[in-house]
Amino acid sequence: MQAIMNNTVLEFECIEMDSGSKFPVEYTGRGQDISPEFVIKNLSPNAKTLAVILEDLSHPIKDFTHWIIWNIPATDRIKKNIPAGKTVPELGNACQGIGYGLHRYAGPKPPKGKKHIYRFTIYSLDCEVNINVNSMKRTFLKKAEEHIIQKGSIIGSSRFQSPEEYQRGAAIDEITNVYTLGAVAFALFGGYNRTRDKWQLSDKLFEIAAKAVSDERSQRQQSI
Repeated sequence: MQAIMNNTVLEFECIEMDSGSKFPVEYTGRGQDISPEFVIKNLSPNAKTLAVILEDLSHPIKDFTHWIIWNIPATDRIKKNIPAGKTVPELGNACQGIGYGLHRYAGPKPPKGKKHIYRFTIYSLDCEVNINVNSMKRTFLKKAEEHIIQKGSIIGSSRFQSPEEYQRGAAIDEITNVYTLGAVAFALFGGYNRTRDKWQLSDKLFEIAAKAVSDERSQRQQSI
């Protein structure tokens, strides 16, 4: 099928993750390590399947994959605690590929004393993606590229999304990640306020964070 170019932002929430970038312990590798529940707010009527990817944006390997699952039958709610397995019978035989989690969800577990930033991305597609269950994220994205109808990402909450993530057909790349990290910095060290009087760190770091969250992509740092 021809690529669907007018794709829109997929709006969703991750239940029990309203506290910014902090994961509830049960969803982490130091807790029960179970996948959270997702509620999708604007699923396209043309969607046939969904895919979910969890990435660690702070890992030395860029956008390190923790979890990837695809061919979830289109639905407005993905229940929590998806079991391990190459395929998930109770989820329409959805497929779980290779990441930090081997055919399973693997939640955040950064080195002790370190704070990492994680991103959930959900895709809606117009078909099933027929690839080997031992595939990784790159293979999935290449095969799915022409079939993505919607895409949305959150880091704890949608408050960290850049302006381009709300625009159809806009580039979503490393410059977008710069904005996300800047927004998280203001959440952690500015109480979600982006003014200097609320900022807890140095003036120099404030200037770096302020540049990162510029609405104009050309004015941000071009890489992390």
